[in-house]
Amino acid sequence: MQTYEDLCEEVLVESAENHRKHKNFCIKLIRNLYSPSNYGKRGNLNSERCKNLTNWLYYMIIKYGVPNDLISKCFEKTRNKMTQPGKHICPYSPYNEIHQEPEAMLEINNFQGIMDIIKTKLIDNDDSKNCSCKEYVYECVKMYNKMNTEYCSTVHNRENKYKITCSQLNLFKNSYDIYYRTNQDLINKIPSLDNPPVQHYFNCSSSNSDKELASVNNEQNSSSTSSTLPTAIGTMAGVSSVLAFLYKVSTNFNLII
Repeated sequence: MQTYEDLCEEVLVESAENHRKHKNFCIKLIRNLYSPSNYGKRGNLNSERCKNLTNWLYYMIIKYGVPNDLISKCFEKTRNKMTQPGKHICPYSPYNEIHQEPEAMLEINNFQGIMDIIKTKLIDNDDSKNCSCKEYVYECVKMYNKMNTEYCSTVHNRENKYKITCSQLNLFKNSYDIYYRTNQDLINKIPSLDNPPVQHYFNCSSSNSDKELASVNNEQNSSSTSSTLPTAIGTMAGVSSVLAFLYKVSTNFNLII
């Protein structure tokens, strides 16, 4: 029986020589592509887990320079070796090929998964505890408005040139608007998409950010829905929110790492 290591070796033989330094990554990816956790009770693909896998891949690309062609070969080899009838592997489309400003889109796309955590943080009136969370929300709103204006202001762009990006931005808008309208206790704490502030500055100290990060980590460790850990973690940690979120994906999202 062929092992993950054997299959990875086939990938590396057909790849550029300098790809061999990513052998451990190759093995981890193939192992995760074969994982039973990719499938629901009826054998259908688990879309949430596939999304987490994609986020982990994007983290590896921007953090360690893993080449897209190596990733594509791993998917191709695994797909060709899949022998179980009706079984499929998670799809993969490089984020930077389907989205403009991929890091910003990654933050925006993951907002829906952290709404409950955001609400819990923001209803606390202690600014020392919720400052970074506010900062994250305002940053998402700012990114949404910037990208929506730049890429989706015409019918041609929305339906053709930037269709995927505009579709995702519209999903964010719908989710955010419902969230804004149905949480009256947050209305004075988060901005409206239709009437965002021109400028909003936050001065969250690093010590408070560290405390918030620890608090969110504790919530995640005790939660049965840890796969929705926010990009806000990055903002709270004072580093790239996308990289920090994706790092958490690689270590906490039930991937076989």
